[in-house]
Amino acid sequence: MALFIGFVDALPILGSGTVMIPWAIICAINGDINLGIAIIVLLIIMSVVRQILEPKLVSKNIGVHPIFTLIAMYTGFKAIGIVRVISRTNNFNYI
Repeated sequence: MALFIGFVDALPILGSGTVMIPWAIICAINGDINLGIAIIVLLIIMSVVRQILEPKLVSKNIGVHPIFTLIAMYTGFKAIGIVRVISRTNNFNYI
């Protein structure tokens, strides 16, 4: 299950919540309330840590302040969208 969640989390639009929220709901419906709550708590912890660490890690690798990295990531996503970002990465027609 962890490999599947990792794969889905690598997809920008879906994220790990796509798997973990239904999993927690199914566990709660089947009577395992503790596991359902634990999965939701784990998802919250993962989201908070990711929101804090991702801008710092990206900025450290490219040498820019984390707030500028976060602004650039958000602006780029809103300006051209993730589909165009992916489709343009291997396009070398300008060479």
